[in-house]
Amino acid sequence: MVSVPTRVQETFTSHRILAHPQGFVGQVAWSPSGHLLLTKLGRGVKVWTEDGVCRRTIDRRRNVQSITWMPGGEAFLSVEGSDVTKLDLNGTVLATYHFDRMVLHDVAVTQDGVRMVCVGTLTASADGYHPSKCRAEKQIIAYNMVKQEIENRVPVLHEVRDITLARNDQVALVSYENKAPPQLWKLDPVKDSVRLSLRHTYMPKVTVDFAGPSYFGGRNDQLVLCAGKAGDIHIWDRESGTLLHHIRAQTVGGDLTCIAWNHAWDTFMFATGSHDGGVRIWTTPAHISGSIESSAASSRSSTNPANTPRTMSPAPYDADYRTDSPTVQLSPELREGPSATTAPQNASGVSS
Repeated sequence: MVSVPTRVQETFTSHRILAHPQGFVGQVAWSPSGHLLLTKLGRGVKVWTEDGVCRRTIDRRRNVQSITWMPGGEAFLSVEGSDVTKLDLNGTVLATYHFDRMVLHDVAVTQDGVRMVCVGTLTASADGYHPSKCRAEKQIIAYNMVKQEIENRVPVLHEVRDITLARNDQVALVSYENKAPPQLWKLDPVKDSVRLSLRHTYMPKVTVDFAGPSYFGGRNDQLVLCAGKAGDIHIWDRESGTLLHHIRAQTVGGDLTCIAWNHAWDTFMFATGSHDGGVRIWTTPAHISGSIESSAASSRSSTNPANTPRTMSPAPYDADYRTDSPTVQLSPELREGPSATTAPQNASGVSS
């Protein structure tokens, strides 16, 4: 299995091929500075430089579910069953956070490194009983890493799998498996802790079998992006819940496995991965991306005070548009950039 980083320029070219003689690359994660890359294997993690040099192979000797960087880039978290292990870049264990009677799936860390929010499945009740005929309870947990204690936990109905924090650390985006839509959860400060409260459920126009995690997008994380396995793409305004754009599967041209926003780019840009192993880069001219973000702002001002989510798109971004021309287009204003081909995609990471 190989990972293939690409340079974002006028044309997209393969930068380095990161060879993995054994194992399946289930997730990749760039460091906050962009100079290092983590690749997650089934039972370990590799640390790479941007030039494609493997600095360290960290054997964890247990299943690694997901990985995420600490904000300073000096360490990362490895989700391993009921534990979240903090490791430095040499593989030294700095801390272990245990969650009793839980199997964790993903975590996200606040910018100050004090808290993490986790998603997982409860395996047994407080008195040790295991579910026999009913489904196991899924939970979202706010955890204080300094005090090493759970501050708040809330149950959710669906198969929760991924969580990501907005850059202001005030809201978290939670993704589920199959047809359950993504949700926005607010981290409300209460004295010296936080409480989780549901803010929005982002409803598509039709039933969608979602592919991989949802992502924040836009300069200030004001957008929410989500891909469907059939190939459709949905873009919502984060605060109002308004569906701004629906890109139909015929336009995308392939089954999707994941989607990710490029936060380092000045204009509107995101990437999608598909089962054929291709990565497509989607972008628009700067003046158009500005109008998209302005539309998001206007949708918030026109929403009722209760911020009730709407499922109808504003007229300028009703993406029922299709074209039969050879050039793939998102809409009369939004179009696909040059595509780069990498190894097959995986729902748990940007590329695999």
